[in-house]
Amino acid sequence: MQRILSIMVLAILVLGCPSLQQETGQEAQGQQLVFIINETGENETLANNTYPSPPPPPESRITDFGIRMDKDEYSSQETANISVDITVDGDIPGVLVSVHGVITTRERELLNKDQLLFLRPESNTANFTLMLPYCSSCSGMPPGTYLIYAKATKDNETLAETNHSFNFIR
Repeated sequence: MQRILSIMVLAILVLGCPSLQQETGQEAQGQQLVFIINETGENETLANNTYPSPPPPPESRITDFGIRMDKDEYSSQETANISVDITVDGDIPGVLVSVHGVITTRERELLNKDQLLFLRPESNTANFTLMLPYCSSCSGMPPGTYLIYAKATKDNETLAETNHSFNFIR
């Protein structure tokens, strides 16, 4: 994976060294040859100051992940605005941000939404909405505290997750 980290580099300025010219089969007069001994022990020769690429930068990561709502309490038939705030230290393409929750007494999940994002350094926000049902015995959503869960995944790997509660008052 990070092959460069396991490579030893030995640079030799060759000025008419016949044994190296015979070994490499290259005209070495006044030319810089670089010999690389890779992790398998094989020699590689690069001429004209051509060097292996530098190692890739460390993978970017999520440094902060949280849920915000426009209010702490909601009533029947209101729209709840939900924001998932994500701070990263570098580009992360293809991140799936999912929110779910608000489970009724009939075990029905009222919120289950996803957004696929390309996260850029600093702050990113995924916005979601939830229309709250009419509060009655029919809706299965009596007044009380409900949870919303958020998760960020990439290639089926969880990068961050959190939850947030709100009150449903009538």
